[in-house]
Amino acid sequence: WLDNSIANEHIKFYDKSNFKNKQFIGRGSYGTVYRINWKNKHFFALKTFNNDQEATKEVVKELKLHRKVNNHKNIIQLYGVTMLEPRLSIGIVCGKRENIVDGTPIFYSNLYEACWNNEPNERPNIQEVVSTLEGIISPKLTGTIMNNINDNEIDGSESNCK
Repeated sequence: WLDNSIANEHIKFYDKSNFKNKQFIGRGSYGTVYRINWKNKHFFALKTFNNDQEATKEVVKELKLHRKVNNHKNIIQLYGVTMLEPRLSIGIVCGKRENIVDGTPIFYSNLYEACWNNEPNERPNIQEVVSTLEGIISPKLTGTIMNNINDNEIDGSESNCK
């Protein structure tokens, strides 16, 4: 419905690169609201919606209602929509993953790399994840990690904190 409405110019499409000075206003169950500038000094409310089926249904419902009352003086005007390009999703499908943060314990990075496996049946199940995490936070392992951190700490004496 949304794609057709944009294609048929019932709803105006805006390029997100024209939005400036984005400031967080609030978050709700279906998305987030920001205050933005668009190509000029006028401020607008920019609503972003979660990318899930329930939020999509609510967006379409809200847009349909807005079209019915958009010209009334007491209704905040709907100017149009913008869409995010699915670069992240496409990148993940193509095997792109985040870089492992330097200093991440190997047993932890091994766990989340295993969770990235393209084959769902080869990923650890929730019991395996919980078991691995419990092993990571065990007192023996925690002591080993703390000893490694203490061995590598910079001298934290107060004389260095002037």
